[in-house]
Amino acid sequence: MTASDERAGVPRVSVLVLTYRHEEFVAETLASVLEQDFASFEVIVADDGSPDGTAAVVRELAAQDARIVPVLHETNTGLAGNQNRALAAARGEFVAWLGGDDLMLPGKLTKQVAVLDARPDATICCHDGDVFRSCDGASLGRFSDVYTGRRGFREGGPELVLQPSRYVWPSSFLVRRSAIPAEGYDTRLRFTNEWVVDVAVLSQGPCVPINEVLGRYRRHGGNVTSSPELRQSALEEVLMALAIIQARHPELTRLIRRQRASQLLTAALGAGSRRATLTLVGAAFRDGGVSGVAVAVSAALAARIGRRRLGVSAPGA
Repeated sequence: MTASDERAGVPRVSVLVLTYRHEEFVAETLASVLEQDFASFEVIVADDGSPDGTAAVVRELAAQDARIVPVLHETNTGLAGNQNRALAAARGEFVAWLGGDDLMLPGKLTKQVAVLDARPDATICCHDGDVFRSCDGASLGRFSDVYTGRRGFREGGPELVLQPSRYVWPSSFLVRRSAIPAEGYDTRLRFTNEWVVDVAVLSQGPCVPINEVLGRYRRHGGNVTSSPELRQSALEEVLMALAIIQARHPELTRLIRRQRASQLLTAALGAGSRRATLTLVGAAFRDGGVSGVAVAVSAALAARIGRRRLGVSAPGA
């Protein structure tokens, strides 16, 4: 950010809150942002045509605090379209993504900005989170433990996106806005568009983790990752995303084939017939080879053990 930007009052961080059917949660989500101790931020709330009272809540809160900028769309266009509208409104040097049902914890923005200021080569800073049950607020464990079976995250590049059984929590990301592709998110992909953008961003510089709990991930029946539509189209969407990544980043082909093998094996577990199962398993071995399948199985088992220990289902379950 330039000195002229600072004099003009341009915020360093744009917090992009994505909402859809979040009437019950969005006030608490926005309060967790507004209470941050970092001085220079704006809050872009992009609502994707919610049929409930989400937009009304956002308008009311925006009237009370000028830092909230409503970007409200009358019809539902899908996640990628909502992300692109939020990005178009952002002015900050950094972008912090936040689901309309998730929460920031105190000090999050201050700590993440400090990391990226100290590491000009890095494009993303992420952190761990507390997975909690919405109905009673009970903590279910750390995000890394629950969804990967391993405590904490490591520094890395595109391989972090392409490792088997990798689950992303975008609400933990602070991203250097200049690294986000100008075309934004691919609207052809309804649920997996973040993979394509994350690889593009991480191809320019690493993700640096803060292995502290700086946010809370809410589990409830309305999670996007719990939608039946996502479950039905998951494999097709993932294969499309991986094909796009491979076309743009052929140097990552080995990692892409391993991730594809992992996804095929996962689909085989839920196949409706013996023939479908064998077809998917055969495709996994052809794509990833014995070593690739072994890595995929090992990662999947570690994640499943972590979730079983804590009594939590996988994203989408």
